[in-house]
Amino acid sequence: IWPEGVPIPEENTARVVGRLTRKPLTVEVTGGHKKAIFTLAVSRTYHSEGRVKQQKAFVPVVAWRALAAQVETLGKDSAVLVEGRLRTWSDPKGKNFRWEVEAEVLEVLERRESPSDERAPKQEEAATA
Repeated sequence: IWPEGVPIPEENTARVVGRLTRKPLTVEVTGGHKKAIFTLAVSRTYHSEGRVKQQKAFVPVVAWRALAAQVETLGKDSAVLVEGRLRTWSDPKGKNFRWEVEAEVLEVLERRESPSDERAPKQEEAATA
């Protein structure tokens, strides 16, 4: 319990470990910086009525500059750890909200190449044959 008049410390941090639902969308923004947008599927296992059940949450993430480049070649089901802060957006009327995690730390735990990356060497081999 905080004494009256003492400000309650606020903290905006998020830590998520999950798998990419698809290849990240990477774009170049003003100033030549990269921005990657992707969604992580995060599973939670729990017990209910004597059975093991699983629930998934889908967490939107945005990464900038070097972090965006780090995920650019990842494919669906790659596992990553993201630490960052929550950001919210709303429509001009302030009625519909959207949230995302803005990555400040990103670690690739398991790399799965994107399908287009996996096909590229095969296409080159076919062209030289």
